[in-house]
Amino acid sequence: MKREFVRLATFFLMLLRASCALAAPPSDASLRDLFETTRARESLEQRINAYQQSMGSMVDQNISQQNLPDDAKRKLRAQADKLVEGLIERLKEKVGWDAMQAFYTELYKRHFSEEEVQEFLKFYKSAAGQSFLTKMPQITQETIAATQQAMLPLLDETTVQIDKQMAREIIRFSKHPKPSSD
Repeated sequence: MKREFVRLATFFLMLLRASCALAAPPSDASLRDLFETTRARESLEQRINAYQQSMGSMVDQNISQQNLPDDAKRKLRAQADKLVEGLIERLKEKVGWDAMQAFYTELYKRHFSEEEVQEFLKFYKSAAGQSFLTKMPQITQETIAATQQAMLPLLDETTVQIDKQMAREIIRFSKHPKPSSD
């Protein structure tokens, strides 16, 4: 009896696996609808803009710590702004929506069926789905900020450990330098 149950269960699992493999991939039209409904383009553009703002803040912080006259800091900031703008333009060319849409389409086709995409669309087009889409960027931003704050002590501790290890290695090397192989 137990053997028969195992055979039957195995048969049904094989059928289930085969039916999943035979599920129709999503159509291009369904995926375009999903990407539009989920605001995929806008989300990607927001991430790139956030990256640009983050880089600008890092540049500001770095320049403010330099012992330079204000005029030199302004010129340095203008040069840095141009570099950041150029980097962001290249980033948009390489990973912006126009460059990545085909990749996302193929990725979703490999991992989701048409039926699943239709279920996603039902959810995202519902009031709850629209609320989710509206609130998730803020939730994600707050999560990232909290994670970064939680990581600061660990990063500080790691930096101290690296500095100590480097100091030990420098001392050890200065006592016993290796001959150069030139």
